[in-house]
Amino acid sequence: MSAQEIVQVVGELVPDAGTALEQTHGSQALSIAREIETALVPRLERNTMYTAVWQQFRAAPDGEAAPLLVAAVETLLKADAALARRLDDLLAEYRRAAHATGMAVNTGGGAYVGGGVTVSGGDFVGRDKSVRITGDGNVVGDHSRATVIRHTGADADQVVALFERALELARAPQRPLEEREDLEAAVEMAHQETGKGERADPGLLSKALDVLLEKGPDVLEFVLEAILSPAAAAGKGARMLARKAKEGLEKRR
Repeated sequence: MSAQEIVQVVGELVPDAGTALEQTHGSQALSIAREIETALVPRLERNTMYTAVWQQFRAAPDGEAAPLLVAAVETLLKADAALARRLDDLLAEYRRAAHATGMAVNTGGGAYVGGGVTVSGGDFVGRDKSVRITGDGNVVGDHSRATVIRHTGADADQVVALFERALELARAPQRPLEEREDLEAAVEMAHQETGKGERADPGLLSKALDVLLEKGPDVLEFVLEAILSPAAAAGKGARMLARKAKEGLEKRR
């Protein structure tokens, strides 16, 4: 299943409540898209980090929140097999309905990207294939083109490794499921915002660091080390927030 495709379908509902989608794909596809939204959104809204991303996505479906929402959906699908099966079935129905109108969404076994996507310092995953962007590399695309900006090197690899180690700790099986989801979302949010440099959203990054400080101080240590690394793409605002979070972490010891 492609989380990217799920987000793309839901994104078609956002601008006009699905009017354009119905005109393009038909009323049956619209109905299924709404079922996908109904199954997904309550799960997003159970997590404060995901809620913030969802709200940003609704305000600008083709904006920078899109890849964050994809990451959130991927996390939910991994954590909830029943939700994954439900969305997989609905997505299959949606493809059939769209195909009936002659406007099929055919991923060819990978991801379909209809709008802008940015991936910073991580993986863009299209079904079972992934493209590693090392360090603060970005993939920026629209309907017809994509540009890859890549920064490589041992230091940048170390930054990626720090975020990956933070994710491993966040996913530790001894943690309660809800805590794992919150921590994983916070780490991914911090990683995404760090990769944006000076364009990072301080509100989202601050919220992510607060969640990590409260629920996973051990995870936060690796995230802060990554953000404050000279090789990181973090801007001044992100580094300032990281230093503030580090002070809070030291006070708790």
